[in-house]
Amino acid sequence: MKGRQAMSWMHTGFVAEGEQQSFDVVLEAGTSAVIYVRPKEDVSADLDLHVYDEKGDLVSHDVYADIDAACRVTPERTGPFRVVVSSARGSSRFALLMKTVGT
Repeated sequence: MKGRQAMSWMHTGFVAEGEQQSFDVVLEAGTSAVIYVRPKEDVSADLDLHVYDEKGDLVSHDVYADIDAACRVTPERTGPFRVVVSSARGSSRFALLMKTVGT
């Protein structure tokens, strides 16, 4: 389908309750990125997602009490971003995925 793109694998990891893993990614100006994290094991885990710009400012987050989390970011400038996956409840391996979409 034109204009649609499948989620692409970025990273896998593991977080225990109260812990976090961070990953660096470069995002392009004017191109929206949907970043998604899903547990691979414990469906009772509550994974959260935070995205920070190069200055360390929070630009998007999903901290709802769900097993997975997703954020959409549309940078004004091309540059580095830090994606942080944490667990508010439970421990789980996870998959971190990203899809770029037009604005």
